[in-house]
Amino acid sequence: MMERWKSSIRGKWVLPNSPINVLFRSESKQLFITLGKEVVSEREYKGDADCVFQGTDHEISDVLSGNTLLSRSSLSFEGKYRQFLVIESFLWLTRL
Repeated sequence: MMERWKSSIRGKWVLPNSPINVLFRSESKQLFITLGKEVVSEREYKGDADCVFQGTDHEISDVLSGNTLLSRSSLSFEGKYRQFLVIESFLWLTRL
């Protein structure tokens, strides 16, 4: 998934110049990623997320794979609406 995101030319044009730190959290695991024009990476979470998505393992997996739009999922979201739209666009454009 991370390699697909890094190599996606279509997805990079929606990402901001200033990276967004995003935490996806489910009941059994969490994924912390940084998304920006110059960086797409996974890293250790240290409490510095700009936005947080929470849900079940299945919901998180469907959203990250691009099978479900964020706006159609039942994930809870904390953050700015603009970040939500950027992340949703990126995930949709980089889906399989």
